[in-house]
Amino acid sequence: MERKMKLINKLLVLTAISLSLSTFSLSANADCGKARLADFDWSSANIHTAIVAFILEHGYGCEVEVTKGSTTPIMAAHY
Repeated sequence: MERKMKLINKLLVLTAISLSLSTFSLSANADCGKARLADFDWSSANIHTAIVAFILEHGYGCEVEVTKGSTTPIMAAHY
């Protein structure tokens, strides 16, 4: 009987945690709008930019603008 009560308590705690986390995700679905990303001239930056652009477009519905260029001019333009 005691083992059954522990299991019920664990399930109640997990349910409460799940419900509280799901309410946080509802408030995080704000309108994304436009996002500007810089795509540098090195391979690792290209793949990271492509992944982030895909996630922003398909996961959050953002309008993504990717600017390609070499490192120095892109850094100067974005900062």
